[in-house]
Amino acid sequence: MSTSPTRHIVVDDTDPGIQYLGPGWSATSGNAVASFGTFGPTFNNTLHQVNNTQGSSLQFQFTGTFVQLFGTLDNAANKSIPNWQCFLDGHPVGQTTFLNETANQITLCQADSLPNTPHQVVVNVTTPGPNFWFDNYLYDPLPGASLADSTLKIDNTDLGIGLVGQGWSRYKDMWFLTSNNRDQLIFEFIGRSMTFVGVAPGELNGTSTTGTYQVDASPASSFIIPGHGFLGEFNQQYFTTPDMPDGNHTLVVTYQGDASHAPMILEFFYVANGTQDGLVPTASSSIAPIATQTGDNHHRGLQGSALTGAVVGIVLGTLALVGCVIAFYFLRRRRRVAGPHHDSLLEPSDAEAAARPFYPGSALGRSENDLRPEPFREMSRVSASLTKGLPPLPTSRPPESHGAGAAAATSSTDVQFVHHADSGVRINGANAVVDIPPSYSEV
Repeated sequence: MSTSPTRHIVVDDTDPGIQYLGPGWSATSGNAVASFGTFGPTFNNTLHQVNNTQGSSLQFQFTGTFVQLFGTLDNAANKSIPNWQCFLDGHPVGQTTFLNETANQITLCQADSLPNTPHQVVVNVTTPGPNFWFDNYLYDPLPGASLADSTLKIDNTDLGIGLVGQGWSRYKDMWFLTSNNRDQLIFEFIGRSMTFVGVAPGELNGTSTTGTYQVDASPASSFIIPGHGFLGEFNQQYFTTPDMPDGNHTLVVTYQGDASHAPMILEFFYVANGTQDGLVPTASSSIAPIATQTGDNHHRGLQGSALTGAVVGIVLGTLALVGCVIAFYFLRRRRRVAGPHHDSLLEPSDAEAAARPFYPGSALGRSENDLRPEPFREMSRVSASLTKGLPPLPTSRPPESHGAGAAAATSSTDVQFVHHADSGVRINGANAVVDIPPSYSEV
């Protein structure tokens, strides 16, 4: 299943690839409009403006599947706003409708679900009068496209972002928020510098507080998490790191406030990619996803570490399960061969019965003492009282004695003799039985 890209290329109004056509265009600083609205400052604090000129335009080309244009509007006190029209590959694209909007970072027009081919955008300013300010545009590059010398806007849903701590949640189901002291955010990126952009929600505590950030092994630096008033403020730039050597870096941000101060909310990152030729992740090289973790567990999952741990855990768990199944199989087999009498299978209600041995002979009217085994004795030492008054023993075994025993018949007694030829006692009937050891042939 495909997902929306989370890394977009941002192109400033000063980029040489943008052509400004017609009279009246000029580059200007964003300082004059810095206080406009609640959507933060302009990108890179620059703008291109045109006024009192009809028929001016700008145009640029890009290759990607989505494009969005941003500008500044000043419609305070119901001032009139300029009219403009956007065209993509010669076809008109509807502009956003505004009422009394005075703000930076306003969407002028956008188009998505575009084919993976080069496109051309043209913006025509159709009426003279108020200032028309163009700020920047962003687009979604194709998978595998080079990001060298680009500035990236990285959404807070990017899979390379990790969270540590117990206070993280999703504010408005859009942005990561914490008001828990010492909670951390971890992000790995490729580039020369990065900017943390946050949100100041109007309905939450607005007292400013602080945080720290650390890149790689550099010392931690402090920054201000700004307070706010009744209205929420967006696109708030918390800090920008100093320039670093192009390459891979790890950012750790620590919140130092608490529930009585402004929370820390991540809206997105800007990353200046420098000359490092990082590539847009493809289906086979995408960053491993992270899973929400709190407490002492680290919500990292950066660059596949969580995936590696998950694979190892699954393999070990599978091996343990297979071992248990094999052990259970051989244990059941051994018990089946040994017979059905196993103390371990006794129910608790059978404990009392198990404490009294069962003697089959008791059903014949004999006591338990009669069946207790005695030490082996030679035939010559058998007590005379045992055989007194009994017929003499036979001198040879009848054929049927093999494996079954032979009975000595008498009319004066019910005593029965069993002459063992192998082993075991075989009892038929309720008569008394006297065991006689088996005869052995001479060698």
